[in-house]
Amino acid sequence: MIYSAFAKVYDRMMSNIPYVEWTDYLITMLALNNVQPGEKVVELGCGTGTVTELLTEAGLQMTGVDISGDMLEMARQKNTEAGGIKYLQQDMRQLKLEEKADAAVSICDSMNYLLKKSDMLSALKAVRSNLKEDSVFIFDLKTDRFFRKRLGDRSFREDMGDFSYIWKNHYFRDKHIHKYGIKIFYKDSGKQPDVEIHYQRAYDIEEISGLVLEAGFVDVTFYEAFTYSAPTSRSDRYYIVCHT
Repeated sequence: MIYSAFAKVYDRMMSNIPYVEWTDYLITMLALNNVQPGEKVVELGCGTGTVTELLTEAGLQMTGVDISGDMLEMARQKNTEAGGIKYLQQDMRQLKLEEKADAAVSICDSMNYLLKKSDMLSALKAVRSNLKEDSVFIFDLKTDRFFRKRLGDRSFREDMGDFSYIWKNHYFRDKHIHKYGIKIFYKDSGKQPDVEIHYQRAYDIEEISGLVLEAGFVDVTFYEAFTYSAPTSRSDRYYIVCHT
């Protein structure tokens, strides 16, 4: 199962990600779309809750949703002092909130894990049905270029002290599917290595535009990640803003 063993070391392996800067950009995007402190926001694919907690500190009432119970357990352990966060173990394709949210977000390429157009459509429809009128859903996606140029078939390894890991990538260009395997080795414990295999899919702008509108959103705008400009053919990641 993905994000099981990986969950326990995820934050250490992802320590290079500038979460504060990414969240600052997201907060600005929310404000530009009339989401104010005090409003209820759901984060899909919240993982260990780093962004969830930062959004809570910005004054939003957060609910974090993830399919991995192990990732949510890590979120609960480290965010015990972040008052008011609700964590729900749900599949985003079947999202069901007790009450509709003022906004939804999903960053760090969680939506890339939806491997079929039907999966993406189901998730978008589920989000739409759990949002109030005149609300917004903001999510990001890694692009085909990122998977081809940045990762490709590259492998890398790193020694983290008490454990080390090997990370191997492969991109199936004809299917736009990225596969990566992580093998985690534990030192001085006698524990056997853990292996996880993950898959993500690249979607183009036309595909996402059609699916967003089919899901019931009234419009969609794409941005080059961390800017307020349209994406280009050289974009590694883009942000999508959808209105109800």
